[in-house]
Amino acid sequence: MKRDRLALYTTIYPGVEKYLRDWFMSVKSQTDKNFDIWIGVDGMSMETIKTAVGEDFDATWIFAERGDSPAQIRSKSLAKIVSKYPSVVLTDSDDVLQPERIELTRSLLDEYEVIACAMRLIDKNCHDLGLVFSMPADFSIQDHISRVNLFGLTNSAFRSEILSKCLPIPDDCLLVDWYLISLAIANGAKVGFTNKIMMAYRQYEENVARILPPFSEHELIKATQIITSHYECLNRELPAINTNFSRRIAVAEEHIRLFSKSINGNEKIIHSYLHELNQIPGPFLWWEWVRHPNLENKWLKQ
Repeated sequence: MKRDRLALYTTIYPGVEKYLRDWFMSVKSQTDKNFDIWIGVDGMSMETIKTAVGEDFDATWIFAERGDSPAQIRSKSLAKIVSKYPSVVLTDSDDVLQPERIELTRSLLDEYEVIACAMRLIDKNCHDLGLVFSMPADFSIQDHISRVNLFGLTNSAFRSEILSKCLPIPDDCLLVDWYLISLAIANGAKVGFTNKIMMAYRQYEENVARILPPFSEHELIKATQIITSHYECLNRELPAINTNFSRRIAVAEEHIRLFSKSINGNEKIIHSYLHELNQIPGPFLWWEWVRHPNLENKWLKQ
């Protein structure tokens, strides 16, 4: 176990090449240098990666095998990390770390077992959008994490002891970040969120978990299916770990199923919901815009 060094983990995949240089330069610019880079590689060659980055660099590379799901490459990589390091800092390879991300995260991990940070939003060209992803003042992580998420694979960090209890990640898990924080809470982790901005979160059309309106009918239906799958994944694991938390997940799952039933094939409800939703200024928390609590009158009693 490398007791003083942290691991910094990201995953690289086709389509992220044009953002890798920005990511790497932000890693290189960290005020705290006492960490090792770990990279899960999904469907890319080393030559392509190094060309995109623009220089050679030291890292531990974990390559996906043919047929591996996105969850499998992450699970495989994190399992190796937790056996070697006391903590791991997670980042997406299309985002940008603020210079003090590692330094401040290290100090916060002295108090918390899992910590996440606020992020300023940037566009595909790294221009600041003047918006911040942060935790609302009235937000309770324990009470609200069953419905929305703010612990992403780009802005969170885990102590290895608690992360090991959340592994392996199910092969069919679609929302790895939300799954990991849910399992951590179910296992009694002390979790925290700082509104100190330590990441720049890139917004572009290919974002899977969008947080800025406008949203389309296709995106709403797809997101509803993804969230339903997330709850099904959790319900296979949680009851044996924490019955109280699993009950909250069951309530949230019933809510998403009611939402899905309400909008399924009902163009009037979908259009009315989206019209109101797209008037709400972002950014949202992850998945907050699906069955938004302020818009229940648009679908719950239909």
